[in-house]
Order: sequence, then structure tokens, then C-alpha cells
Amino acid sequence: MIWLLLSAPVAASNTSESDVGSCVALAITVDGIAAAEQKSILLTLSDLQAFKNVSFVTSTPWTQGDQEFMGVWMADLLQDLDVTEGTVTLTALNDYSVSLPVSDFESGGAMLAFKRNGAFLSPRKKGPFWIVWNYDSDPAFRTETIYSKSIWQLDRISVSQ
Repeated sequence: MIWLLLSAPVAASNTSESDVGSCVALAITVDGIAAAEQKSILLTLSDLQAFKNVSFVTSTPWTQGDQEFMGVWMADLLQDLDVTEGTVTLTALNDYSVSLPVSDFESGGAMLAFKRNGAFLSPRKKGPFWIVWNYDSDPAFRTETIYSKSIWQLDRISVSQ
């Protein structure tokens, strides 16, 4: 398992976007069927920005008013990692975690957000990463089940296949 170290505050006013991109990272571990098939990856914010970025505006139960989120679809990230089945465990900085099947990450569903209202997410603002759905787009996304999967301060993803 890779442990994350944030080397600079995300919201520092004298920190450039390129500095933020190289110091904020997401640790991903993918366990294959055989022990030799385990992959450990550390994706920086810059790496994630190289994916097709998407954005949407939605309200959330944890914020006031509409919020614009930017990030990558979890389905695209998992596809890039060649993950098609298994269980995804999402873990936050405080070790809170949720586990769900890969099938819960359908295209256009959950986003791995790294920006909210144009600013990078800091740990004080539910970052460095936050799993969000476009809650206003579909009543199916406004349930306690989805809300419980909307983990913020995400810093680790582990996949068991």
C-alpha cells in the first residue's frame, strides 16, 4: 500500500497550479487474482488532469447553493486501470472508508472531483478528492445510499478483483 504525503497546502495563495498538480496525489492499489498481479499507482493531480475532464453543477446536502465540480468520471479511471469487476474501497485522510462494487461506477455516474467552483479542493474544503454524483440530474442520485458513497477527503483507492 502506498501512503500519501501532501507536501504543500492546496489552497495556499502563493502556490501555482503546476505546483499543486505535482504535490497532491491519489494512491491506487489494484489487487489481481495472483499476488504477483498487484499494481500500486500514485496519480498526481497533473496526471488526473490529463484524463478527459468533465464538470457539472449540482447542489449537495453538505454545501449551500449550486456547486460546480470538475474532475474525471470514476468509470473512465477504472477503465484506464483495466478494472472491470471486483470491489472498490475508497478511503479518506481520516481512514473513513466505503466499499462498493465496480458495477456501481457506471459511465456518467460518480465523478472523482478535484475542483469545486473553480478552486482545487483542499482538505479543509473536502479535498484533495471528493466522489460526487450530479445529485440534481436524477432522483436516483438523491438517496441515503448514494450520499453514503459520496466520500470526501479521499486519498486512497483500493481495488480487489
